Amino acid sequence: MYNSAELNRFYIRKIRLINFHNFTDDLIEVRDGGHLFILGDNGSGKTTLLDAVHYVLTGGECLELNSAARVTGNKTGGRRIQDIITRFNIDSGHKNPEGAVTYAALEIIGHNGKPFVAAIGMYVNSPTDNLNRWGILKSGSLEEIPFINDEVEPPRPRIGIEMKKAIGPSYCFLQIQSYQKTLADRFFGGWEQFLEFSRFLKIGKAYREIAAQTTDYHQLFKSLLPSPGTEKFEPVSESLKSLDASKGKVDNLKNKFRYIESLADLLNSIKYSKKSISVIDCLVSEFLIKEATTSTDLKKREREKLAGYIESINKTLADLQAEKTNLENLRDDYKQKDSSGLLRQEQELAVSIKSLSENLSAQESEMALLRETHNELLSQIEKISALLVSEAKKGFRDFNEISQDIPFSIGDLISLLNNFLHSENISEALNELKAIDFEPIRDLFSNAWNPMASEIINNEKIKKAAEEKVTECDKKIDNLLNSEEAVPKVDYFSETLEEFRKSMIAAKPLYRGLEWNPGTSPEEMNFIEEIIGEEILASLIIAEADLDKALDIIIKEDYSGIRIITDKKLNSSNIPVPQWIKKYFNLSKSDPASVKALIIELQSENEPEFDLSNDILSFRSHRRRLILREASLIGEKNRKLELKRQIAEMKSERQNWMESLSETEKTLSKLYLRKSSLEKFAALMRSFAPALKNKLKEYEDLNRELHYQNEKVASKEELMKQNADKLKADQLRITEIKNIISKEGISDLQEKINEVTGKITLLDKSITENISLRGKTEQKIEDVDEFISGNGEKIAKISAEFESKTNELKNKYSEIGNVSEYLNELKSLHKANSSGKCLALCDKFKQDSLVQRTELDSKIRDMTYSADFSFTYYDEGCMLLDRTGRQISEIIKQYELDIRETEEIINDDTKKLFTKIIMDDLVKFLKERISHIEQMEREINLILEKRMFGPNSYTMKIKPVESYKGFIRTIKNFSPFNEETKKELLNFIEDFKADIMATEFGEIPEMLDYRNWFGFEMLVKTRGSEGQVLNKHIKNIGSGGEQAVPNYLLILTIAHFIYQGSNIKLPVLLFDEAFYGIDSSRRNQLMGFAGDIGLQLFISTPDQDGVKEEVMYSTSLFIKKDKNYNILIQPLYWSNPDRNKQGTLGFESEPESIQLGEVR
Repeated sequence: MYNSAELNRFYIRKIRLINFHNFTDDLIEVRDGGHLFILGDNGSGKTTLLDAVHYVLTGGECLELNSAARVTGNKTGGRRIQDIITRFNIDSGHKNPEGAVTYAALEIIGHNGKPFVAAIGMYVNSPTDNLNRWGILKSGSLEEIPFINDEVEPPRPRIGIEMKKAIGPSYCFLQIQSYQKTLADRFFGGWEQFLEFSRFLKIGKAYREIAAQTTDYHQLFKSLLPSPGTEKFEPVSESLKSLDASKGKVDNLKNKFRYIESLADLLNSIKYSKKSISVIDCLVSEFLIKEATTSTDLKKREREKLAGYIESINKTLADLQAEKTNLENLRDDYKQKDSSGLLRQEQELAVSIKSLSENLSAQESEMALLRETHNELLSQIEKISALLVSEAKKGFRDFNEISQDIPFSIGDLISLLNNFLHSENISEALNELKAIDFEPIRDLFSNAWNPMASEIINNEKIKKAAEEKVTECDKKIDNLLNSEEAVPKVDYFSETLEEFRKSMIAAKPLYRGLEWNPGTSPEEMNFIEEIIGEEILASLIIAEADLDKALDIIIKEDYSGIRIITDKKLNSSNIPVPQWIKKYFNLSKSDPASVKALIIELQSENEPEFDLSNDILSFRSHRRRLILREASLIGEKNRKLELKRQIAEMKSERQNWMESLSETEKTLSKLYLRKSSLEKFAALMRSFAPALKNKLKEYEDLNRELHYQNEKVASKEELMKQNADKLKADQLRITEIKNIISKEGISDLQEKINEVTGKITLLDKSITENISLRGKTEQKIEDVDEFISGNGEKIAKISAEFESKTNELKNKYSEIGNVSEYLNELKSLHKANSSGKCLALCDKFKQDSLVQRTELDSKIRDMTYSADFSFTYYDEGCMLLDRTGRQISEIIKQYELDIRETEEIINDDTKKLFTKIIMDDLVKFLKERISHIEQMEREINLILEKRMFGPNSYTMKIKPVESYKGFIRTIKNFSPFNEETKKELLNFIEDFKADIMATEFGEIPEMLDYRNWFGFEMLVKTRGSEGQVLNKHIKNIGSGGEQAVPNYLLILTIAHFIYQGSNIKLPVLLFDEAFYGIDSSRRNQLMGFAGDIGLQLFISTPDQDGVKEEVMYSTSLFIKKDKNYNILIQPLYWSNPDRNKQGTLGFESEPESIQLGEVR
């Protein structure tokens, strides 16, 4: 092994353990910076010694105690620091249950040969006490640190405050974090490397298990490599975020700029639409003038035609009137021939006969419907009568059946139903049914139900109370049976003890610390216990340190009346024991704390006096008659007797409640039967009474309807008889008139009159039609005249408007120039050849303007940007102004300037980021990492070339991962003066910018973590072979030792990588239960390899010593634990400074035998 001067490193020379588990006070020397081999049986304390070294070097960071003993269990179930201090062993328990002061200390030798002490002190009062720790860092040897306080008897280790006073405040750290920080700065080059060192020590101790579960060398290699830390990457991430925020600012400006431009575009569109509407409005007026002139000419021609049509109608009317006059004269001549009016009478009678015949036919149809309705009503009445009988039968049967089970009579109801069923006159029987009054029956039911319901409720309450009492008794009996002895009948006593137990507060009731003197009579026990009182006896004695925690529980849970006494109060009290206390209590068996507490609570020198004949007590300043309760708390025997008595008493109380419960259940059973009968009766009443009432009503309604139908039938029959008589009389009369007409020879006269009358009617119709046609035509002429007149006025008005609009257009839009030419161009552009098309085009522009205006209103109220500008639109002038009155064109110019200036600032910041943070800091750091790992590969392979592990030798290959080759090349070749490499680096950062910025604080971006850049391979070769990659298949072919060698080469290599390339000054590696399955030859070569790379190993193993030709210096420590769990140690020192690094399969000549403790 390289010596400390060669390495410029420190090494551990001595270890001192005081009360560290089974190490009571042991000093172990590790000579010459050599390896330490710790040998012993399982459970002897080998791992405990490693834990002590680990604890001092890390202050407890990344520490798991006795991890090898856990094997595969959960970390939280392993050994605790409190177990080390209280010396807990599985088969003996806590050997120091009251706690102790513990020290683990290391003497470290620096490159200048001067010693330095690092130590951890710890203290607890009990196995459940909170841990109190402090650290020591001081120049000097272990012997110079006053761990033991010799100024007290018996001597004991110093607690933290005492140690700080003894060695000075600068060297004793009462806060373990301060110890760790100082340790990190002194030996490990800062906090990040301290954490990495702590992590690696933990890995080494558990390496056997880690390596056994890993078949992929690359993954094992990657997991062992040290973290690059976060301090170099956080500025990159923060700067990228800052740049991103700046770019976000530009993007925000551009977004606002686009927003403003969109508003300007909308404003221009609105202006164009408004201008188009004005121009097209002129076009509409021009077309309206032309169209109105054309329509006037058409209407004038139409009027000429209508005037000719009226002349033609007048001539036709004159001809029709002359023809009508001639026909009227002819009809008058015919009527003079029938002066008596027989023909008229015949016509009137014929009409009457026809009407009467039709009426009779309709009335016969109506009569048939009435008879059908009548028969249907009779059928319904028969059905409802049958239903009434059925309902009455069911009610009679049901009521008769239940009448035996209810506590009141319903005989009248049953009798009425029976009479109805046996009545011969249904109408009379129905009247009796209608007379049934159910209200008295309901009253009887209520009078029976209400008291019964109240009685049930009361008995159910009694039953529930009895059941609760029985359950309560059962619970109390269970608790008593599970108890070992009686407890005070003080509120919250048991609950307080349970809460204290959960909070790990050791509380002892006062009564448990008292024991009676053997000669105390039972009566005296009773009297004394009554004098003291249960409240005092139930007082809880706790440690002063637990007082605040205990009070918090009592206040939080509101445990009123609970008394607490602290040990500090008792320890500080020096009170003489009164004679009467000595008389009644056995002070040798009683707890002194309980006796002191009792004396303080009952301060009295005078002995209690008892008048046994009258049970009178005289004590202190009072007298009283005793209650005469039996003693139940003082003395274990009394508490057990009291427990038996309480159990018997509780069982008796339970029996009483069970008897009460049984009687109540019998009463309830009878009440439930009565309730069931009444419920059945109530259900029967709910169904029967309404059903009977509804059916009776339906029966009455049908009878009323039948009576009404009978009346309608009689009325209809009478009307039909009258019509039949009238028809018969008219038929006789018309026969007589026809006979007279035939005799007088005027039978065809009426036909002639009718013929002439018909012609006159036709002429009247033609005359009326022509008059109407003439009136309509005259009205049309008036309408045409009005249209022509109105059109003239309209043309004049539109012409004036057209002239006004063209003048306004010239003034408003001067860029138009000649209005007539502009209008003609517009007509041609939009193919507008009529006012209708122009109006449609105008509507389109108005709609466009409305949409544009709506969109503009929406945009200026946009939640994203409205608050920045507060734009207001002015329709007059079509302007858009912000809150300061600036027009939108001014704002656009301002934003163009702002964007340009901000982009220039970002370019400057980007250059600064690349130059300072990436180029100067990050690239340098990453280049060092790449160089360090490549250098490690070269150095390790040079050393491995000189060593054979059995027939095999090994070579390590570290190759860049394909996806990172380009980046590694860029980092290695990077030069601030090479634009190409600068561009490549910037591109890489830009590609992974999102991932870098998304990395959480305290984490490393995956793409910047050098551990992801390389793949690891181990090549195995025999003499004369080129070697092959040691993959899972090749590895499994070899023996267990062959498989394990590469694993240990790997961790030793990584240790070299971590320690050689950092400011870590202690090249220490801890192995717990290591090198199993590896033969001695290969194992010795591994030891030699560790020496080659300058490591100091601490190895816990049952049987592996350090007397090896390949090892320069070593200490083999033999550990044995005796039957009292005390540890015995014996060192063996080995020195071979001129060792053969390769060694042989065995020693060429056996070394001389040496004695334990001898230095060779």
